[in-house]
Amino acid sequence: MTHLFPSLTSQSVAKFYDQTWVGARMNWLNEKNLALHLGYWDENTQNHSESLLNMNRAMASQAIICPGERVLDAGCGFGGTTLWLAETCSAHVTGINLSGDQIRRAKHYSRKRRLENQVTFEQKNYLKTGFPNNSFDVIWAQESICHAENQPMFLQEAYRILKPGGRLIIEDCYLFNRTYSDSDEKLLQTWFSNLFTPKLPTSEQFINWAEGSGFRQITLENISSYVAPSYERIERMLVLGYPLAAILRALRLYSDMQYRYTCGMRAQQKAFQKGLWFVGLCLAHKPS
Repeated sequence: MTHLFPSLTSQSVAKFYDQTWVGARMNWLNEKNLALHLGYWDENTQNHSESLLNMNRAMASQAIICPGERVLDAGCGFGGTTLWLAETCSAHVTGINLSGDQIRRAKHYSRKRRLENQVTFEQKNYLKTGFPNNSFDVIWAQESICHAENQPMFLQEAYRILKPGGRLIIEDCYLFNRTYSDSDEKLLQTWFSNLFTPKLPTSEQFINWAEGSGFRQITLENISSYVAPSYERIERMLVLGYPLAAILRALRLYSDMQYRYTCGMRAQQKAFQKGLWFVGLCLAHKPS
């Protein structure tokens, strides 16, 4: 396969997540949600942890997940959303991830919550899963497809393993369909290169790819207003976090990967505040 981003491979993405685990654990998730995604803040949201579960609810509501359905969590992280889908929607959920370390942790949490009969975790690449055709009722991708070196390939694989009438639900990042200045392009590239993300598609490009893969009834909603408080939180964290990361790196207490993570998050937050990209919630159907 020809990679669309020179340094992006499944191995590099897995290594990135393995080496930035401590920072993610300290700054983002907790034992209840185990989430590594943005929050969804409506008028009733009280705190960060609640916002993370709200994002799960927003996606599940769009996908209309029914008890007993088979769901694939593509890029499952530590398994937080996989477990939530099993507990809240009574679904049978398979979580896949490139990182063997994250899969091991996810299995630990599933045992801890006694959900082994409802969830499974496997170390797989969502571009080439190896699952049989028509395996799942729903494919769920939460801020994971941004790391795909070839998003059309993901969509083709998702279409193949979805059952007829199945749904694909994605929450991820998209560029606006416009020309950017040199300084804005540089800011975006700082984000992409440090967080192992290829150049993102516009919503129009992504919808065209989905249609080309066979999906129909495709909607892609800009939900940035609901996630803005998450980026305000990131901005507050970086006031001290960014200079501290530079100091720790100079003292060799921080790895290059950990420092890159901080730089990438800073660029991503700045680009969001400048309105260079948006968070989209996409729903697509495989015809019956």
